[in-house]
Amino acid sequence: GNVRELENVIERAIIFSSGSSLTVDNLIPKEHKPTHDRYRLKSENTGLSLKSGEKFLIQRALQEADGNITKAAKTLGITRATMYRKIKAYGI
Repeated sequence: GNVRELENVIERAIIFSSGSSLTVDNLIPKEHKPTHDRYRLKSENTGLSLKSGEKFLIQRALQEADGNITKAAKTLGITRATMYRKIKAYGI
């Protein structure tokens, strides 16, 4: 299942890329990208682990959405089901 999913992601990236090489931007569909820059961690060293950074962004999105999980998930570019899983995993 994971290999098939990876194949589909790469195939889609090749189809929609405009250049001769693929970048990270080609691999993430537009509908799954965060809608606001404030929900992206900067690439420079933030001192946060991936899990800490993800938890921070989820908490921030929930706070700004006044606890509305659907709205926060949409803002982050993830599904509501994923948001529920992350909330449970991080004990938010």
